[in-house]
This record gives sequence, C-alpha cells and structure tokens, in this order.
Amino acid sequence: QGVGKVDGVYYYRQICFPDAQNGWVVSSIPRKEVIYTKDGGQTWNELSLGILWEFAGAETWPASIYFLNPNEGWIGTGGAVARTTDGGNNWELLKVEFNWPIAPGAGLNVNGIYFANSMEGWINCSIIEIRPGRNSGPLILHTTNGGKTWEPQFVPGPGVIDWSGRIQFINAREGWAEMRYGPLVKESRILQTQDGGENWEPLPGTSYFEGGSFF
Repeated sequence: QGVGKVDGVYYYRQICFPDAQNGWVVSSIPRKEVIYTKDGGQTWNELSLGILWEFAGAETWPASIYFLNPNEGWIGTGGAVARTTDGGNNWELLKVEFNWPIAPGAGLNVNGIYFANSMEGWINCSIIEIRPGRNSGPLILHTTNGGKTWEPQFVPGPGVIDWSGRIQFINAREGWAEMRYGPLVKESRILQTQDGGENWEPLPGTSYFEGGSFF
C-alpha cells in the first residue's frame, strides 16, 4: 500500500525503518515525495516538503533519508539536510557548508546520509553542473556538531567518479560508501573506511548496482 501509486515506473530512492512500526521512504519518479508509516506499513502518509522547496527550489528532490531512532532523523536534498527530533512533526533546515572550492553555480545533492549519534554523521554528495577544470564528482563530508558545519573526508580527482550513492556505518569507525564510475555510469564500487572516514579504500570488484546495506 502506498501514497500516490501510479501505473508504470515508480522510483523509491531510499527506505529507512528505525523500528518495526515507523518507516520512511523518499522517491523522485514520478513524484518528488517523502512518505512515512507509523503502523509497520499498513498505511502511509505524505510529508509536506515545504521547508526543502523554500531553500533548494522546486527543481530539487529528496534524495536520501536516515533515522537514528523513531524521533530523530535526517533528509538529504539539494545543498541541505533537514533534521527532525520529534518524529517528523517539525524540521530544521541545515545548509551544507564546508571549506572546499566549488565553481560558482554548481549544485550539491546529498545522495547518502548516516548519523552514528545526534552529533556525528556523514553525507555522500554529488557535485553537479560545474565548470571544466574544477573538482568534480562526489564528496564525502563529516560533521561532529549535528550538521552545523561539515569537513571533506574523500575528494576524488576530476573525472574519476561522477556520482555517489548510499553511505552507511556499523559503528563510529567502520563504514562503506557507494560510488559510480565513468561518464556513462557503467561501474559501481564500494569504498570502505576503518578509521571513521579519515581514509577510504575501494573494495575489490566492480559491477553496476544501486543501494545495499551493512549490518
């Protein structure tokens, strides 16, 4: 059962259940929406995205979601992260600001998000529509103050990777991030860190995939 069910392709980008009853889904095709359930998926409701549109504009979309528990969660979108501490009744918009040169007019999509606790978290971002000769591809950013400020942890060279996906940790040190390689996005690779994101290394093997979880 769902909200806004249509015939044809329906692209659910990410899903998160912090417990058996509370669940959240973000989608972008054919509608940009966030839906949630409080009864284990028996019924679904649509979240108002007004706070996201006010900042990023209607051309963006909810791209990622993570809930630490039924009350505290985050939604990633174009250039910002929205945070709730009361189960989605109210949201605070946190602009993603960090010290790294990005060409004027470039966009930033938060495609993956994970928080180990209320203060420390990571986002896997894609830089879009940037000028030739500047840094391109994804950024992995890290915060220790709940998303007020961010520091880059992984910045590949220009043209190496052109999209990013989910990011997940099993503790404060060990985590994985999805990267997609090449101008036609023919290959994907998992990067792994064992030191809280200070260093990231690709795991052996490449294939096309999207999504996945580690427990």
